[in-house]
Amino acid sequence: MNIINTTLSVFTLLICIAFAFYLLMTDFLQPNLSGTRRTILIIILFIYALIRSFRIYKQVKKK
Repeated sequence: MNIINTTLSVFTLLICIAFAFYLLMTDFLQPNLSGTRRTILIIILFIYALIRSFRIYKQVKKK
């Protein structure tokens, strides 16, 4: 069960980072999400990825 949890956590982390970079580098969702709201979403995604990576590190280290 721990392997499944760790795998899903890593997958979530990679998707989160990929989406944040995709928003940062392209005009995806530009008409609906622009300016400060877009920047805040990108920052939140990177912060979430950082927190998630720390949790994965603690989980793997505990094994």
